[in-house]
Amino acid sequence: MKLNKEPTNNQSTEKLWQKVWKLAGDDLWDNRWLLFKAYFFGVLAVASLLLLPWPLKLIIDHVMAGYDLPKWLGFFRNLLLEQGISLNDQDKVIIFASVYTLIAIFSTLCGSVEKMSGARVRENMVLRIRDKMLKHFQSLSGLQRANYRSGDLGLYILVDVHHLVRLLTKTIPLIFRHLVITLFTLSIMFWLDPWLAAAGLFMVVFLGGLVRFQGSRLRRCSRNKRTQEGVISGFTQECVKGMPTVQALSAEDYVRERFLDINRKTLKAGIKETAAAVTMERSMQIINGFAVALIMGGGAVLVLQSQLTVGDLTVFVAYMVQLLKPVEKINEMASAVSRGLTRAEHLTSLLNLLPDIQDQPNAQSIQSCSGVIEFQDVSFSYPGQASEQAVLKNINLRLQPGQLTVLTGSSGSGKSTLFNLMLRQLVQTSGKILLDSKSYDEVTLVSLRAQFSVMLQQHHLFSGSLREALWLNTQNLDENHVWRVLAQVDLERYVRQLPLGLDTVLDEDGHNFSGGQRARLSLARALLLDRPILLLDEPLANIDVQSQSIILKALDQIRKNKTCLVISHLPLLIEQADMLLHLEQGVLTVKYPKFQTENSEKYDEQVDYLL
Repeated sequence: MKLNKEPTNNQSTEKLWQKVWKLAGDDLWDNRWLLFKAYFFGVLAVASLLLLPWPLKLIIDHVMAGYDLPKWLGFFRNLLLEQGISLNDQDKVIIFASVYTLIAIFSTLCGSVEKMSGARVRENMVLRIRDKMLKHFQSLSGLQRANYRSGDLGLYILVDVHHLVRLLTKTIPLIFRHLVITLFTLSIMFWLDPWLAAAGLFMVVFLGGLVRFQGSRLRRCSRNKRTQEGVISGFTQECVKGMPTVQALSAEDYVRERFLDINRKTLKAGIKETAAAVTMERSMQIINGFAVALIMGGGAVLVLQSQLTVGDLTVFVAYMVQLLKPVEKINEMASAVSRGLTRAEHLTSLLNLLPDIQDQPNAQSIQSCSGVIEFQDVSFSYPGQASEQAVLKNINLRLQPGQLTVLTGSSGSGKSTLFNLMLRQLVQTSGKILLDSKSYDEVTLVSLRAQFSVMLQQHHLFSGSLREALWLNTQNLDENHVWRVLAQVDLERYVRQLPLGLDTVLDEDGHNFSGGQRARLSLARALLLDRPILLLDEPLANIDVQSQSIILKALDQIRKNKTCLVISHLPLLIEQADMLLHLEQGVLTVKYPKFQTENSEKYDEQVDYLL
């Protein structure tokens, strides 16, 4: 899947922010009161920070230098004198120092409330947006998901969402905080001395222009690094999953060389990003030092000319340092904004990908079905394939309850495609598929797929407790039903003997169970759903003879009241079949079905089977 190109103008940047708002605006609005609380206490924290230099100014000017107290403080002094209380210089120092302490405590408390409120918003949004991304990904078809590497998708859901939310709930509030500090600081500096304040303002404007100039380069480097991170993440996941194959083929050196080659490209992208960041940081530090030197030198001259007091100069220098603190963070903030916008573009590109399989306007939900499935002249071609290269060609098929149908065919003949069409994970190119005489288009996706229990050839079991691995459902679990199903697949006694029973923890993919046990657990998971249609893909493959016998016995019981379709080449299953189907080069044929249907004349019985 190709990513969008780097924005090259202001309009593109504005569009990126529009994408951010479209992606996360509703979640921000839902957390508006927490956001308001965070910003409100953030402003209070900034205001108290700006008051911190003033107790020191009062000590320098009105205690050490002996100037009269300001009029607003003279009122309090006169009030104390009326009460017979006289303050000496030591008393004044203690009072001013105490005021400094109170301001610092107040600022700290406000900052704590701001951070806690922001953290709550951040965690809420991460949860909701990750859920939104996963839900959308689940709605995509297999063909659409094939455009993304699984490792890259992990970065979308985890890392990209994190950077986007960080932009909205941490970086932007930090920028707001620095803007407030800049505004208030410059206002007070202009009040103290307009010329020195103008010099400080010039520095801020100059730095803003520099960041605007260098930020685009930093964002391009960040985008390139993110792309390389997706590549290395995807290949790393492939390495982990394919390690048994790598070891069996003695391909360790080859895989390591590919891994190093990809890492070298990632390293180069990272170095370029760091170089851009260092260049910006170096410029910032040089200008930072020049600005402080200018304020110190100019302020000292004004003190010598009696236009400023030493306390005023102290406040000026403190404010200039405070004003330049955002400069120290500009590099980090620019990087965070760049990463956040880049991640938002990635997420939006995925969300804008409309599912190619959606409910039709007239689709209705069904509660249950009898399980009769019909294919009427169904063909399927992948995008870009010519009609003569179709994977499936004019398939006619009827499956019904009480019938065990076994589907055979060579690798690549279209068996998995037939399964995916039946589950509506793919949509036929032509023809019609019916469920209980209703076209698939007339039934909602959720309710259609809720009629199927499926056992795939890859017995993927989620890590966690055995109970959780067997019951992938939000409804309450009837444990008595679990034990009955485990008994059907001959695992009840084994599980009961485990120290934790159903609470036994499964490793990833259930690797602390044998291959045969994993196959039977996969079948049990399908049977627990107790749905009218059962689809099994090579249920007897790569498992021991005892497990095969147990699964066959279970199928013999299940077939009496369910529609069963099984992909298999094993004679054990073929012997039990009511109807035997064969796919070869996209053409479906049937040989001597035990169970004849009213549409049996549609089946071509002239092709020999290679079994």
